Amino acid sequence: MAVSRRGPYDPIRALVPGRLNRMFEAMLDVERKLIERGISLPVGGSLLVIGRKPPVEPGR
Repeated sequence: MAVSRRGPYDPIRALVPGRLNRMFEAMLDVERKLIERGISLPVGGSLLVIGRKPPVEPGR
C-alpha cells in the first residue's frame, strides 16, 4: 500500500542522485538567466557527456 502512494517508478531518477541532479539544474538555471540578460559566456555553456561501455563479446 505504501508503494502505491509514491507514484510511478521512474528509472532515470534512480540513476541520478537527487543532490547531483539539483546541482546541475542550478548551474543550468544560472547560465540561462545570464543568457536571458544578454551576457555572453566567454567559454561556452555547459556540456553533459554520457559514455557507454561497449558490450563484451562472449569468449573474450
